[in-house]
Amino acid sequence: MSFLKSFKNALKGIIYCINYEKNMRIHTVIALYVLTFSKYFNLSIEKYSILLLTIALVISLELINTCVENITDSLIDKYSINVKIIKDICAGIVLIAAIVAIVIGVLIFGNINIIFNILINLLNIKNLTVFLSSLCLSIYYIIYGPIKIKNNLCKLIKLRTKGYGK
Repeated sequence: MSFLKSFKNALKGIIYCINYEKNMRIHTVIALYVLTFSKYFNLSIEKYSILLLTIALVISLELINTCVENITDSLIDKYSINVKIIKDICAGIVLIAAIVAIVIGVLIFGNINIIFNILINLLNIKNLTVFLSSLCLSIYYIIYGPIKIKNNLCKLIKLRTKGYGK
């Protein structure tokens, strides 16, 4: 298998996880907000490296968790306490990583003066509108996911084009 084909398959796996796993969407949205707001903190290369490694760890463990869930679901047709334990352990691994990521975030972003300045900037109506709009879109994205959003948009477009075609 060529390197490019392996890369393409890996991307398909990530996209699958984003499409079908709400927790993965939560992790990716939080990562985007963290990276967006990190620009206000003038972080050193070391702190950015820690931040990126932390994000990569949580997202990677969510991918592994999804993999284990799919494997166990495909192998066992009925309820199994052992499968439940395996799934709970994998979810626990992701939870531990997410909690540690929060602690690392607090340590890196714990400068109250910068946080206060960000909040002051959000009081500007334009910034507040952009932030609240992005927050609403993020929540919609997390709840419904890319596939359902795409399907809803296609239905909306079909309804509108039918109305204009008459």
